[in-house]
Formats: sequence, structure tokens, C-alpha cells
Amino acid sequence: MDNNIQVLVDELTQLYQRYQVQSLQNDIMICLDILKYYDFSDQNNQVFIGYVLRVFYILKAKLEQNIDLTTDLSNLMSKGYTTGNNRNIFRRKIGKNRQEFENEVEFYVNRNYFDDEYNRLQRILLKNGAKLVGSASASLAGFNYEKILTNSIQLLDSQELALRLQKIVMRVLKPFENEKSQFLAKQTMVNEDLDETITKRENYLQQYNKLFKQENN
Repeated sequence: MDNNIQVLVDELTQLYQRYQVQSLQNDIMICLDILKYYDFSDQNNQVFIGYVLRVFYILKAKLEQNIDLTTDLSNLMSKGYTTGNNRNIFRRKIGKNRQEFENEVEFYVNRNYFDDEYNRLQRILLKNGAKLVGSASASLAGFNYEKILTNSIQLLDSQELALRLQKIVMRVLKPFENEKSQFLAKQTMVNEDLDETITKRENYLQQYNKLFKQENN
């Protein structure tokens, strides 16, 4: 298992032990299952997991040091979390000066890579889906039908991972009163996307099982 994946597994396990909330623990367990066969050789996956780790380090600051964190970089810095020894928690690369490092932190804190990752995967899935319309013999995929179908199932697993990780973060980073309506709207959207992702994967799994039976008859 890649080191970054192992670190993320450790962070999720700590959250699981800290919060005795069944829905949160369920999200964590599903993420842990997906991470067992997550393709970390893919560069896009490496970037996404790197982002997730930075977000989880922010969660750790909130939980273990009781720091009231928002997604505002100035608040992070005012608490001293990106200065001194605490800078190391963001894994600052050797040779990077202060401004470069702070720009990187600001990028990771303010940009919602959970949404970016979901949308990136969605674009690929739409292209794959167009090729999978109809039976294996009549589809645009042709001889690549099984390969594209298998790839789509893996992409949907990755999409579910991105959505459930975002749910975990939103649950732990509770919003301020003036942000609650926006927070609840986002939470509803993520849940709807998750339901759609699970349904799509179930449909593709049915197609795969049907194809497998045909090949073995």
C-alpha cells in the first residue's frame, strides 16, 4: 500500500474511533474498503489523495488542538498553524520559500478538490457511457466493451470515495450559523450525487454479470 494511502487510512481510523456516530462510521468504513484497491499509480489519484491529506491535517488541528478553523487561510495563519513546527504538518517541500508554501496552503484550503475530482470522473464516465449504449456486440465500444465497462465501475468507486470523504469533512467541520443554509444545500447535493453514483454502479455491475454469463455459456 502506498504511504499516502496508509496515512489516509490511519486518519480515517482515528476519526472512526473518535466519533460513535453510525452514519459517519459507515461512510468511513466504505472509504476504507475502496482504498484497499484504489489505483494510486494514477497521477490524478495521487493529486487527489494529496489534497485529502491536507484537509485531514486541518481536521486534526481542529479536533486535537481545539482550533476553530474555517476555510479561510487568514484564520489558519492567525492561529499560528502554518508557522513554526506546525508548518511541517502540511509536508512542506524542501527548498520551498515561505510565500510559495503559503500559496500552496491557500490553494489546497480554498479550492474544493472534492468537487473537482467528482466532476473529472464524471466527464470520463459520460464518454464511457456513450460507448456502452446497447448490447456488447452493437455498442460503439465493440471489442473493448468489457474493458470500458470494468473501467467505468472502477471510476464509480473512485467517485463514491470522493463524495463520502467530502461528507466526512462536512460533518466534522461544523458550519457557523450564517453558513448553515449553504452547508445544508451542499450536503443535500452530495447525497443526491452519491445516490446517483451507487445506482449507476449497480446497473453496470448487472451489465457485467450478464456479459460474464454470456461468455461462459
